[in-house]
Amino acid sequence: MNATPSTPSRPRRIGILAYAGCMGTEIFGVADVLRIAGHIARALGQTGAAPFDIQVIGVHSGLVQAAGGIGVVAKRATGRFDLLIVPGPDIGGTDEWDRKLAPLAGELTLIRRSFARGTPVAGVCAGSFLLGEAGLLAGRRATTAWLLSRALASRYGGT
Repeated sequence: MNATPSTPSRPRRIGILAYAGCMGTEIFGVADVLRIAGHIARALGQTGAAPFDIQVIGVHSGLVQAAGGIGVVAKRATGRFDLLIVPGPDIGGTDEWDRKLAPLAGELTLIRRSFARGTPVAGVCAGSFLLGEAGLLAGRRATTAWLLSRALASRYGGT
């Protein structure tokens, strides 16, 4: 039996959602970890090509002002992804969820549509609030930072 994982026939298309007020470190950290994993896989001979096609995406193409005014360039989300990753918003005021989530209608629609097409969606830290707001947490277990766990449970019906 071969213990080497099978190599996908094409790179896995990973979309990382950039939106106004999101945490840039969660975009760059996830992208860097996946990039390093690809380097390691190639160094170990497990794949000849990059295993991931990592794209920073948004509802629109162009510059997105992440938390702290950091500019992030996003491509307009098109086509299907093998995974959509949703970073969290800046949590400087942990009781202001209505104010933080209200301007993200386009992003919530993108999350819902991706999920409806069969794309797995993952939230990073407070990104779980966007998944909840998009209706993806109903009947599912979810995690977030310990500081936010009670707010997540009370807002989206968890325990």
